[in-house]
Amino acid sequence: MKCLLVLVAACRAGGDDGSSGGITPIALEVTPSAMLATVVVNGSAPIPVVVDTGSVGLRVFDPVTADLGDAASATVHGHLLVGHVATATVQIGDIQLPAALAFELVDSGDTGPYTDAGIHGILGLGLGAGAPAAIYNPLAQLPGITTYAIHAGGVGSTAGSLELAAVPRGYTTVDLPPAGALPDGLMAWTDDALAGCYRVSGSPVDPPCTDTAIDSTATTDTILANALPAGPLASGTAFAVAIGAFSSDFTAGVTPGQDLVTVDPSAPGATLGLELFLRFDVLYDLATGAIGFRAI
Repeated sequence: MKCLLVLVAACRAGGDDGSSGGITPIALEVTPSAMLATVVVNGSAPIPVVVDTGSVGLRVFDPVTADLGDAASATVHGHLLVGHVATATVQIGDIQLPAALAFELVDSGDTGPYTDAGIHGILGLGLGAGAPAAIYNPLAQLPGITTYAIHAGGVGSTAGSLELAAVPRGYTTVDLPPAGALPDGLMAWTDDALAGCYRVSGSPVDPPCTDTAIDSTATTDTILANALPAGPLASGTAFAVAIGAFSSDFTAGVTPGQDLVTVDPSAPGATLGLELFLRFDVLYDLATGAIGFRAI
């Protein structure tokens, strides 16, 4: 069923379990290295895109029919993507966006690491401002939707969901500082500099607390930890992080996307990656500027 979010009630199926009240969720495929959704652009065939909380805006690598605007480029996780600002009708999963969406139609650049893995676009769900400003989080452009939650389903899951209008019940939330305004009047929020405090083998690292990004495409958590050897933590090492009232701990291992932790003193900051989404439902509040975590 395709749902047009001009009238949210048309997508509701009822339910009072503390979830979104029945708004059709966006189905996600969960692989060992990524969470994937599909988009349809101006009636195209479904395009597989990676769900990326570490970048902002939709970027499509396949040729699609769209109105082209100014040239645009972006560097996403070290990959330069060159193209144009494009505008078209877009469907994400079964959700048809009610108005034309601005996105980057990529025609050159470093797309190989994505397309080699069968990924033909990026669904950037970061809460920050876009660059250019017109390209920003597509979910922030849905009328009446100010929260969403990513449910990866736990370690070993192959199917997850992106829940729209998620109720922040049972989540431990962390507030974010504002970062200006989005074109639709909602606030943008700084979501890549959370104050993460880390412990390895029960002891604080140096520095103990570091600006931290939450990047669902990262297959390793990364910490600075100047006093520790650079490279992966040894399998069996106790690892813990606290961000405000939220905390997580697990035993480091060797499986990317699940329990791999890397020490990189030269990194600009710390990163919590896909493993976090396999242990916690993660909620984003566009209106109040908060990220919430609820153990799966």
